[in-house]
Amino acid sequence: MESVNSVRHIVLELMSTFDEFVNNLESAAGKFDEPVLLEISHDPKGARAKMEAMAGREGLMIFSRLDHGQLLKLYGIETKAFVYGIGNPLIAGSMTRTNPAAGLYAPVRVMVYQEKGKPVTVEYDEPSSFFGQFGSEIGAVGLALDKKLYDLILAADLGNTDFC
Repeated sequence: MESVNSVRHIVLELMSTFDEFVNNLESAAGKFDEPVLLEISHDPKGARAKMEAMAGREGLMIFSRLDHGQLLKLYGIETKAFVYGIGNPLIAGSMTRTNPAAGLYAPVRVMVYQEKGKPVTVEYDEPSSFFGQFGSEIGAVGLALDKKLYDLILAADLGNTDFC
């Protein structure tokens, strides 16, 4: 079986510098600490509480950061570029319990880059556009993630890293 789905791709040009945005984003979002998953089998309530405490602004956290700027240096290109995995394991779990395939898209990937002489740019695929293929329940979670992700990015761009 196969299906074809449309994805809404978002491109945002930021007002902040690359370093300001990255610092603000990493301050505003929580940081996922993967070893907590090992605690689920013997202390599920404690593990849930720890995951809830990891969440930052908009209930989101950073799962990963890959430095594509370093990779581009292999090709003689000087560009600042990070790709982040951003999400929430409890939100992901709520979707994958309905349909495990939703885990293909969690966490959401967000690319932040700045090419020489150009503004800082953030690009990502809107979560609702890929989670919606799994039905209305998961699609509704995707719609909520659209707003959470956009609001997190906007707050980091504006330097408003307080929790909401």
